[in-house]
Amino acid sequence: MHVQDGIVELLRNVEIFSKLKEYELDVIARYSEYVGFEEGRLIYEEGSVADCIYIVDSGEVKVIRDNQDGDIELARIIIGESFGELELLEETSRNASAFANTKTVLLAFPRKGMDLKEIFKKHPDISARIIFKFIAIVASRIREVNQLANEKAQWIRELKKQLLTDKLTGLFSNSYIDEELAKNLPSFPGNTAIIMIKPDNFKTINDNYGHEIGDQVLQLMAIFLHSVMREEDIAIRYRGDEFSAI
Repeated sequence: MHVQDGIVELLRNVEIFSKLKEYELDVIARYSEYVGFEEGRLIYEEGSVADCIYIVDSGEVKVIRDNQDGDIELARIIIGESFGELELLEETSRNASAFANTKTVLLAFPRKGMDLKEIFKKHPDISARIIFKFIAIVASRIREVNQLANEKAQWIRELKKQLLTDKLTGLFSNSYIDEELAKNLPSFPGNTAIIMIKPDNFKTINDNYGHEIGDQVLQLMAIFLHSVMREEDIAIRYRGDEFSAI
């Protein structure tokens, strides 16, 4: 395959160039070049000028950001994926550093010595398509982040609910008193009382009939306790055979 054809084929599968026509891909290919990096070599560093978009032709790239506690790995870029387009098109400096994680060959657009603005000035139709696609990509990523945040928030709420619920009785567990009561007290209406409840001789039930029957009795006690409480009251299995009502 001719080098130009190989570049066009690589560009065709990259999201930001995917809407370009064949002759437009040829134009982008002419302004691009392959760049090789040995394993561990710096591709660009955080804070440097963003002068091109990179596409991984072979190998793998690691993107990291400096932190007080050490480097944080943000992403690994694999064959066929692009990186660096956000800073280039927004004309900002690099927000992280990139290293060749293995021996790597990248396609750089524009090639060294070429100015993106000059290329876009010569080919306004191409620039319009690329910028339009770039805006669509950014909007899509924002939606994905928002969706992920909502999913995580729901997941966290479910996890918290599980942590605060006693599995045997379905009442709140003592974790509610330890972790939630103090911060929720200001929102309770009027005066608040905490009642501790412990049945007499519960050990006798376990000793004579076994722990399975003892668990059934605890479940019945939880049902009864819940039934005599108002909607705004809180029923808790504190520990063992001890209950609490708030």
